[in-house]
Amino acid sequence: MAAPRIVFADMDDTFLSTDKTVCRENLELLDRLAEKGVPFVPCTGRTWRALPAEVLLHPATRYAVTSDGAVVMELLRDVAVQAASPDAAGEVDVELECVGQDRSAVLARRLCLRAMGKERTLALYDRLEGVPCTFDVFWGGRVFVERWRYDLISTFDIRPDEKRAILRHRTPVDAFVPELVEHLGGVERVSLYWGNDALTPDILSAVDADETLHHTHSSARNLEVMDVRTSKGAGLEWLCAHLGIDPAQAIAFGDSPNDLSMLRAAGSGIAMLNAYDEAKAVADRVTAYDNDHAGVARHLRGLL
Repeated sequence: MAAPRIVFADMDDTFLSTDKTVCRENLELLDRLAEKGVPFVPCTGRTWRALPAEVLLHPATRYAVTSDGAVVMELLRDVAVQAASPDAAGEVDVELECVGQDRSAVLARRLCLRAMGKERTLALYDRLEGVPCTFDVFWGGRVFVERWRYDLISTFDIRPDEKRAILRHRTPVDAFVPELVEHLGGVERVSLYWGNDALTPDILSAVDADETLHHTHSSARNLEVMDVRTSKGAGLEWLCAHLGIDPAQAIAFGDSPNDLSMLRAAGSGIAMLNAYDEAKAVADRVTAYDNDHAGVARHLRGLL
C-alpha cells in the first residue's frame, strides 16, 4: 500500500496500551504524521473529551470520529471561540475545554451528527426498566448515568483498567433518565454494561425491539446502541468526503466488533494482533505487534 493520506485509529486496546496510556512509539508516530501533514483521526466509542490529552492536543489530531461514529468533530487548539463558524446545517457546537497539565485549550466544533435522539432513548429506557445495567447517555462530549447505575459499575466483573476508565469518563447524576434527557436536549448514543450473563437475553431483546437502532460492542457484557445509520465506518466515509479524500487512501486500525465497519470502509483495514477474531476476519492485514508493543506505529513506520 502507498503512504496513506489519512489515518483512523480506535483508541482502547488499539492505539492505547492496555493500561490506557499512549506509548512513546505511538506519540512519535503522531509527530511523524504532523510533519507529513497526514491527519490522525481517533475513531472511537469514547467522547472527544475522553480522548487522552496527548492525543487531543497533538497537532496531528485535527478531527475525531466519536461516540461510535455518531459525531464527527473538528479540533482546534488555542484559538479564540470567535474563530468557530457555523457548519453546513447552520448549527454551531462550540466547546472550549482546558486539558492537560498545562491547561491548553481545545476548541471543538461539531461537523456531523447522527443522533439516537430523545424518543428512542426513552423508549429503550422503558423497556429496560428494573434491569440492573448501566444506561449511559452520550451528549456534548460527556457521558451521563443515573447515580445508582453508576454505583453498579464497581460490582461488575470487568477488567480493572477498563472499569477505571468507565468510572472516570462518566458523570453520575441525581436524576432519572427522562429528566436528564429533557435537560440535555439530545442523545448521541447509549451504552449499556451489566454484570451477569443471565441478563444478556433480556437486554438484547430490549434493544432489538426497535429496528431503527443497531448495536455493537467492545467488551463482554456491553452494548453500544445507536441509530441504524451510525457506525465508525459511516463516520470515516463522511469525514473523507468532507475532506475530499478517497476512502481507498485511508488506513484504519481496530481491535473490536465496533471497529468492523471502519476496517471495511478504509482502503486498508488493519486489525491488531490482540484483536477479536471478528476484526481479524474482515481486516486486510493483522499487525505483527499488539497494542502494548506499539502495533500501530510499527505497522505504519514502513509506509511513512
